[in-house]
Amino acid sequence: MLGQVFRSRWGALIIVMIFAASAAALIGTEGNSGALLNAADGIARQQAEMDEQIRLAGGKPDAEPRHERVMMDFTPEDELVDDAQGIDPTPVEEEPIEPDVIAQDDDVVIVLSDDDTGQ
Repeated sequence: MLGQVFRSRWGALIIVMIFAASAAALIGTEGNSGALLNAADGIARQQAEMDEQIRLAGGKPDAEPRHERVMMDFTPEDELVDDAQGIDPTPVEEEPIEPDVIAQDDDVVIVLSDDDTGQ
């Protein structure tokens, strides 16, 4: 159905206009802030209010997030390789089919290919 819309230039123009209006509503324009900017401003305002409440309660607001930096050492390649255990997912290789052996074992002859005459 979407392919049918783009066969008409007017349908494609309508889709492009909808996308442009959606982007303007999310991001905003020069005179109007969008939904994303409003959400970011709201989060910053809530953080400022929380810091103010902490300061009034006698605590010290965190200047930096509480994320701890962890220094990682170099890991040798031998430790990175996982020794797989369990069921082997590789398929079992079967023996190739030999048409002469099949024809000799059974009374049924299986034709694997036709010659050019079709016989």
